[in-house]
Amino acid sequence: PIFDVSYSNNTWTAIKSYNYEGMRTFKVEWTDDLTVKSINWCEMKLDANSDGEIDYLDYEKIISAVTLGSTLTDSEALAADANGDGTVDAFDVIYIDLYLNGMLN
Repeated sequence: PIFDVSYSNNTWTAIKSYNYEGMRTFKVEWTDDLTVKSINWCEMKLDANSDGEIDYLDYEKIISAVTLGSTLTDSEALAADANGDGTVDAFDVIYIDLYLNGMLN
């Protein structure tokens, strides 16, 4: 599919990831009457602070959101959601940990 589309709580969500000098993700949410609720994007998955690098600053931001309930902006959450399940959780912490330790590309 061109976009992964889902529907929940009267909101449609379309997500598209593409590879152009690194993985980029684009997300749009709209209501049944086609009113756009939000448009978000991230330049690189796991780059939660949008500095162009995946490093321990991103790890700290993601793990703080998961363990301490720190708030992420929509764009930060989109970048932090490494597995694309719509939630920033322990799976995303594991993913960035594996990445930072050289076990994932």
